[in-house]
Parts: sequence; structure tokens; C-alpha cells
Amino acid sequence: MARDMIGREIKEEDYVVYYNNLYEVIKTIPNIYGKSRNPNRQFTRVSIKLLDPSRTTKPVKKWDHEVCIVPKDEVLIWLLTRPFKD
Repeated sequence: MARDMIGREIKEEDYVVYYNNLYEVIKTIPNIYGKSRNPNRQFTRVSIKLLDPSRTTKPVKKWDHEVCIVPKDEVLIWLLTRPFKD
């Protein structure tokens, strides 16, 4: 189960922030190789895609403890305040 840096569960189609950029979670990838140093915490990879992509933007994989969930209503407000692009 993927959890963000605060400990909240990350699900597909959630919005997360990573280094001042907003991303949408595409899928979670469990870490089946290697062992965690903390037996109570298993890290998971999260496949994320930039929310405001360009033509060449591709999904990237990050560790779940490096991202933080952003509430969907705050993302909607942010999207509504952005200027329209063709």
C-alpha cells in the first residue's frame, strides 16, 4: 500500500505534489525486490504524470514517501485560476 510522506494512502487518480509541481497518480508499483530497513514500512513506487503537461511530458516513477497528496478541491481551484492555453 502506497503512503505519502504524512502517512495518507495514495490511490490512483489522486493528485500529489513533488518538488513544487502538481502530478496525477497513474498507478502504484509495489517494491517486490529488496528489503526495507524498517520492517513496519514497505516503500512503494508511484507512477505520476505532470498535471500541466507539454507535448513531450512522460510519466515518471517516484518513491511514495517523497510525494504529498493535495486535496482535489484545491487542485480544481488552482486549475480554474490558470490562464487558458490553446
